[in-house]
Amino acid sequence: MLVRLIYVSKLAPSVDHQSIRNILAASQRNNQPRGVSGLLMFNSGYFLQWLEGERAAVNERFARISKDERHTDPLLLDYTEVISRAFPSWNMGYLGRVR
Repeated sequence: MLVRLIYVSKLAPSVDHQSIRNILAASQRNNQPRGVSGLLMFNSGYFLQWLEGERAAVNERFARISKDERHTDPLLLDYTEVISRAFPSWNMGYLGRVR
C-alpha cells in the first residue's frame, strides 16, 4: 500500500546552505533504492517535505529524518494511503533557493 507523508520543520540555527544541498543530495541518493519519491521545499528557515512510497519505507525515512539535528520541531501535517504517487519520477524534487 502506498502512503503519503507531509511534514514541516525548522532549520537548525547552525545549518548553512551547503548543508541543505547535502540533505537534498542524500535524499536523492537514498530514496531511490527504497522506492521513496517526493519533494523537499525550503524557504525562510523552514522545510516542507512530501514523501510517498510503501508504508514501511516511508516510515523508516521519516523516523530517520526526525532524528536529524539539521532541523528541529518536525510536525506531521498529513499521513494517508494513496492510490498513486504525485511525484513518481522524483527521488526527491526540490523547490527553494540554495545559494
